[in-house]
Amino acid sequence: MEKVKGNDQRTLITKMMIRNSFLTLLKEKPMQRITVREICEKAQINRSTFYAYYIDVYDLLKRIEQDLLDEFGKSLLMEITSWRDLSAIGICKNIFKVLERNIMLCEVLLGPNGDYNAIEKCIDLGKTFFMKPYIERYPTINPSLLESYYVFVSSGAVSLLKDWLINKKNISSDVMAQQIGSMIDVTLGDLEKYNKR
Repeated sequence: MEKVKGNDQRTLITKMMIRNSFLTLLKEKPMQRITVREICEKAQINRSTFYAYYIDVYDLLKRIEQDLLDEFGKSLLMEITSWRDLSAIGICKNIFKVLERNIMLCEVLLGPNGDYNAIEKCIDLGKTFFMKPYIERYPTINPSLLESYYVFVSSGAVSLLKDWLINKKNISSDVMAQQIGSMIDVTLGDLEKYNKR
């Protein structure tokens, strides 16, 4: 990562304080009840500082979600070089690294006050990355069946992630990624068998 100097470093720190304060409040109550004043008090900044970076609370959430989507997309691009190299375990490990770096955001998004819309955007983004390589790798499987399979697996993976985050399971992210990736690889083989019926 590029080193940030002077005002740029202060800007990053200020934005991180605003973000963390907002996410802490979002754990406690719905977004509609969070005010800029509350965020500023928690972050120990004045309102003009908040408004220098964000239009309102909704803009803040939108930008946080976009940052997550951007990072998620980059992690998928790093893993998917060609369909021949497609590894569910490798992909899951990269995704879990992103999730670990954004653990507080994930806990909030999957919690009672979260915005499931952001999760759906990640699932849709993954779909755009995976469908073409999977269709190329599994040419004998009907593409609509593969698409249904993707929706099914991604929903299950999100549920496992939610369970892991909420119940604070003593399982490392690497082990979780390994488990989910293995399930995907095994069930893809079963999907091929099912498709041949």
